[in-house]
Amino acid sequence: MKRLERYLMPAHFADFAAYAANVVRYYNTTAGFKDSNGVTHVHSATNPTPIAWWGIFNEPNINGLSATEYVNLLQTWWCRPCRPPGRWFP
Repeated sequence: MKRLERYLMPAHFADFAAYAANVVRYYNTTAGFKDSNGVTHVHSATNPTPIAWWGIFNEPNINGLSATEYVNLLQTWWCRPCRPPGRWFP
């Protein structure tokens, strides 16, 4: 696949990981997250609806990433704020 057809370039894996962490904070906590302007975003201050499962590019062969890049994306995304304790393998 040509580089122009790619959906997510390796230089932006950390951006994707930060986005994923904020989405999880938005749904899984009553505190939410603050954006770069200091605005707090909360799904529900009293009733969070936790994300119990998350798939990252479940079709790795059609997203334009090589196998090595896909593994690097998963390793970049694999951050503590993104995973509920006790529900994910290390």
